[in-house]
Amino acid sequence: MVITEESHGKSLAIGRAQVDGGGMVGEEGQVVSSLHHVGDDLYELSI
Repeated sequence: MVITEESHGKSLAIGRAQVDGGGMVGEEGQVVSSLHHVGDDLYELSI
């Protein structure tokens, strides 16, 4: 799953869903485990 900033459409992170799509509806709770994000070691290698 790619986590994208809505206003500019830029990718901010890559994550793994912890629940199915129906379980993601709501306003709070953690549903995605972050695997990679802007500024981490892998991001620096890809520049």
